[in-house]
Amino acid sequence: MLTLSLVTQAVHVLASLIVCARLTVRTASIVRGGLWLYGLFILGAVLFCVVLPVSLVAFNVDKDAIVHAFPEATGVVAVAFLGWVPAFAFAGLVRRAVAYSA
Repeated sequence: MLTLSLVTQAVHVLASLIVCARLTVRTASIVRGGLWLYGLFILGAVLFCVVLPVSLVAFNVDKDAIVHAFPEATGVVAVAFLGWVPAFAFAGLVRRAVAYSA
């Protein structure tokens, strides 16, 4: 279950980065790209730290397995306070890369 959790989270982060990069390039706006990525980070944190573990408890999955698979119980708070830093940094890097290549 831990492997599935990590793979799913990695896919979510990768998809979020792709969405942010495409939006940043299309709109030429670091603010829009950064806000989208920040929102997707928070959505992922809420899904993987709150919604999914609660859903697994509802399906009678062993609580110890859930705790080991989802150790980041406080991840939502950390992403809410610090997630904007990498979000806007990534959007800025995408914007600079596009400007540099043009």
